[in-house]
Amino acid sequence: MCQKMNCPHGDRELCTCSPVKSKDMMELVLHVANNLTEPEWELEYTTLSQAETRRLCVAGVCRRCGGRLCHGIRVENDLAGSDLLAALYRHLYQYHNSSGHHMENTAFRQRFQEMFHEADRPAVGVWLKQPENQSVHTMYRRSVDKRPSDEK
Repeated sequence: MCQKMNCPHGDRELCTCSPVKSKDMMELVLHVANNLTEPEWELEYTTLSQAETRRLCVAGVCRRCGGRLCHGIRVENDLAGSDLLAALYRHLYQYHNSSGHHMENTAFRQRFQEMFHEADRPAVGVWLKQPENQSVHTMYRRSVDKRPSDEK
């Protein structure tokens, strides 16, 4: 859950449901998964070409109380370029497909491109058109293939 002081939506009232107040992580995760509606993607970053700290959130409205809910998604700080784009794509794909917010592939890819700064969108569009980025499964295989092999 995004903290009020780090979130650009600090002026909106946070969800007041009991799982949020309880601070129990499992209750909170289930509450967000079951009650987050109108999900919007938010990415704060400076550049795609260099490693840096970034903020990726799926923010929306609580189905029960109408307050703001936000699910922060961890993004590795040491990624840049194609590796960063693949990680962001996988994280959002995984979130949407595991939380019941499934989107058609074309809509997902368009929304993904629109999440970036306007100046970066053409480069993200080119990246999305590359053959190796046509399937999230290929992106997963590529990241697994990059891991250092186990030494025996």
